[in-house]
Amino acid sequence: MEYFICHSGIGQTPGRGNCEYCLVPFGFSPDTFHFEHILPLSLGGTSDPENLAWADGGCNGHKHVKTQHFDPLTKQPARLYHPRLDKWNEHFQWSEDETLHLPKRAKRAFHLPFLFLPRTEPPR
Repeated sequence: MEYFICHSGIGQTPGRGNCEYCLVPFGFSPDTFHFEHILPLSLGGTSDPENLAWADGGCNGHKHVKTQHFDPLTKQPARLYHPRLDKWNEHFQWSEDETLHLPKRAKRAFHLPFLFLPRTEPPR
């Protein structure tokens, strides 16, 4: 069963925004954009606007229902980047050639495999 969510007032307007996880522009991503449940429905999330993020298919599919992962340094669970609670530039930065997202702190390195996939396909 498919559910359609009206995008007016939710996240960014399709066609003019960026993925709220990796910041790739809508027109550059090879993936389809859609609204992603930040806290998955299966974990008690809702379809309220504050729980929906405008995400490209790579980030949405790779994150799937994950909300945390184990920090490789502390071996403790840590929350993944949350586009409503966290500021992207406090957690990540661009590489010098602007092709990779890099964590600003070593303990945030575990976010990268879950949220930022290499973009090998050409843009749409």
